[in-house]
Amino acid sequence: MGVPKESLMLPTGQTMFDTVVATLGSVCVQVMVVGAVHEHLRHIPDLRLNAGPLGGLEALLASGLDKEYLVCPADIPLATPALLRRLTENEGSVATIFEVEGHDRLQSLPIRISDRALGKVSAALDKGQNAIHRLLVDLDVVRVTLTAGEARALTNINTPEEFTALGK
Repeated sequence: MGVPKESLMLPTGQTMFDTVVATLGSVCVQVMVVGAVHEHLRHIPDLRLNAGPLGGLEALLASGLDKEYLVCPADIPLATPALLRRLTENEGSVATIFEVEGHDRLQSLPIRISDRALGKVSAALDKGQNAIHRLLVDLDVVRVTLTAGEARALTNINTPEEFTALGK
């Protein structure tokens, strides 16, 4: 996209990053960033270099800051607090994820995940696996079903065309 996508300015006047942080802030007691350092937010450094999103999950779960975490990428600016809260309604399971009606593939992020998943996350990384969606088959997950319309709010903005479409 030519620039870090989380810094792209939305039609609302906020960056994608700030929009997601505000959404999470209305759902969570504390918001922090894993990996990168961002001004005014607590951050957790990655424990492994180049381990991708799964490496970020490992760092978060190993932090000991809480028992349960709501993890959201910075490139889904259409996510709403109400949608993310639906992931938090199933505490007690190892993880809660979204699935979309009529689709076989599960949404790997956002996710509500317990620190009890740390062993399986670390084991997957030790085997060279760094994709969250592959880990999901090894976890006790609760699935929250979304309609296709609801799932549009979880669209990752990865291309200039997708970013341009946000303003329409």
